Amino acid sequence: MTEVHADLFSYYSKGYWLAHCISADFKLGAGIAKEFDKKFNLREDLLYALGSDWWKEYNDTFGGDALFHGKKRIIDLVTKTRYWHKPTLHSMRRALEKMCRGCRQYGINKIAMPRIGCGLDKLNWSDVSVLINDVFSESDIEIVVCYL
Repeated sequence: MTEVHADLFSYYSKGYWLAHCISADFKLGAGIAKEFDKKFNLREDLLYALGSDWWKEYNDTFGGDALFHGKKRIIDLVTKTRYWHKPTLHSMRRALEKMCRGCRQYGINKIAMPRIGCGLDKLNWSDVSVLINDVFSESDIEIVVCYL
């Protein structure tokens, strides 16, 4: 994992998949999720693919999820049920593990992401970076973390 002072979206044109965190209710109304929705129309895609009631089946207790938008090269890490909830390190780890498995399954080897879970979600970056390094330690997936 490499951290760079750069615009996350600039990595899209370099062939990277972009990853970010969302809530299972697909609100995408604030923070970087809102920017992703503006640029890639993700909320409409998610509602079409999974339905507006999908979040009712989601349960923070069992952990996170990773949703892949293949044609758009976007990975949504679902780390909480409702937009006003906060993720836990457990739900973040589960989402990262599912992202890692999905990347292996789909042949994805380059990911760019913000400091996930650490803006509006209030997780500590030092804790989250340890999770990322731990989950991806046995993979050859290049991860670039962008911050401004």
